[in-house]
Amino acid sequence: MKFVNFTDKVFTFTQKNALFSAPSHLLVAVSGGPDSMALLHTLAHWPQPGLHLSAVHLNHGLRGEAAQRDEDFVRGYCTEHSIPLTVYREDVGRFAKEHNLTLEEAGREIRYLRFEQLRQEIGADWIVTAHTASDQSETMLMHLVRGCGLDALQGIPVKRNYVCRPLLACNREEILSYCNTNKVPYVLDETNLDMQFTRNRMRHQVLPLLREINPAVDASLLRFQNHIAEDVALLDELSRQLLDHATKGEVLCIQPLREAAGALRRRAIRLLLRQHQLKSVEETHIRAVEHLILSGTGKALLPDKHVVLVHDGALTMTKLAEPAPEKPVAIPITVLPTTLTFNNQQYTISLLPVSDAAKVHNLFANSAIDYDTIQGGLCLRPRQTGDTLHLAGRGIHKSLKKLMNEWKIPAQKRDGYPLLCDDTGVLLIPGYACDQRAVITPETKRLLVIRVQ
Repeated sequence: MKFVNFTDKVFTFTQKNALFSAPSHLLVAVSGGPDSMALLHTLAHWPQPGLHLSAVHLNHGLRGEAAQRDEDFVRGYCTEHSIPLTVYREDVGRFAKEHNLTLEEAGREIRYLRFEQLRQEIGADWIVTAHTASDQSETMLMHLVRGCGLDALQGIPVKRNYVCRPLLACNREEILSYCNTNKVPYVLDETNLDMQFTRNRMRHQVLPLLREINPAVDASLLRFQNHIAEDVALLDELSRQLLDHATKGEVLCIQPLREAAGALRRRAIRLLLRQHQLKSVEETHIRAVEHLILSGTGKALLPDKHVVLVHDGALTMTKLAEPAPEKPVAIPITVLPTTLTFNNQQYTISLLPVSDAAKVHNLFANSAIDYDTIQGGLCLRPRQTGDTLHLAGRGIHKSLKKLMNEWKIPAQKRDGYPLLCDDTGVLLIPGYACDQRAVITPETKRLLVIRVQ
C-alpha cells in the first residue's frame, strides 16, 4: 500500500466526518504500537499545512519493564521528531480495585481523564486517538455478547466531545502495511496476546472464525453499525418529539408517554434521565420509571439521589438536597514549623530566615509574610463578616467578599478557603495576596511561609 493512498484515505474520512481541519492543535494519544505510530506519522505528513502536534503517553503501571520500554520508545521518537510529549504514570490495577472496575475499564477511564486534563492545560483543539475499523468490529461483538441495547451497538463514535478518531476507516492490515512501507517504527504490546482479556479473545479467536464463514465480515459489521446509527438517530429524534409533546410548561404529562409504543416510551425515559444528568442510566432505572408511568402513581429513588414522582397525571423529577457542609473552625498556630489540616487540605507552616528565601517557591510573595509584623496570636481560619485586606503594592482597601469575586473563587468554596490571620485581621490569603502591613521588605529578617501539601 502506498503512503499517499493511506494518507488520502484518512484525510478524506476526516473531511467527510468534519473531525478537524488545519490550522489545529492536536493532542495525539501515543502508546507506541503500530496504530498510534501510524496515526502520529500520518498527521505529521498531513496534506494541509497548519497542524500543530503534541503527544501524550500513559504508562498504566501493569507491565513492568515492558511498559518502561514503551515509554522510552515514545520519548525517543518524539524527541527525534521535535514533538512535545507529556507522560503520565498511573497505577491502573489499584484504581480498578478501588472503583470495582475491570483493568480495561479502569485504563480507559484514567486515559480519557488525563487526556482531557492535558488538552485543557495546553489549549489543544482535539484529542486524537488511533482506534481502527478492526477495533470497531471487536467492540461491537463485545457489546453484542453482553446483551447491550442499540446505542452500544453503534460502536466507537467517530467524534465525541473533544475526542476524534480519524483511523476508523482503516483496518489493522492497512496500518501494518503503512508502517512497513514508510519505515515507521513501533513496539508490540505482549498483553495483546493475553486471552484473559475479552477483546483479545474477540481479536484472535472469534473474528478469525467469523472470517472463515464470511471473509468480508469486517465490512459487513461496519455496514451493520452504520444502519444502527441511522436507526438510533431517528429513534432519538422521535423520543425528543414525544417529550416535547408531553411537556406542558414545567409539568411532564404522563398520558402521551402511556400511549406511546413501549420501545419509544423507554427511549424517551432514557433521554429524560440523561437530561437530569444521572451519572449512569441502566435498564432497571428505565423500567422503574416506566412502571410509575403505566400505573399512574408512585415514587422511585434513582441513583445520585434523584427522585421521580408520578401523581395526578404528571411526572416530576427532583434531586434530594445535599446537607450543608460544616464550616471550618479557626486553628491556632502555636508551634513552628507545623502541619495542619484545614477543610480536608494539609498545610505546612514554617519559619525561615531571609537567607533561606531561595528555598521558597518563586511566587512566595503570595505564600509568605514578614513574621515580625504579626500582632498577637496567629491562626488559620475561614472568612468572617467584615474581613478586609489592604492589598500590598496597590494602596487600596477591599472587602474579602469583593476580592474573592474578582479572583473568581467559586462561591461554594469561599467559606472554606483558609486565611492566615493574627489578632488584628487577615495577613495573607494563600496563593492570592498579602496585606500591606505584612508584606516582605528589604528590612525583613524572618519569613513565615505557608505551603499546600
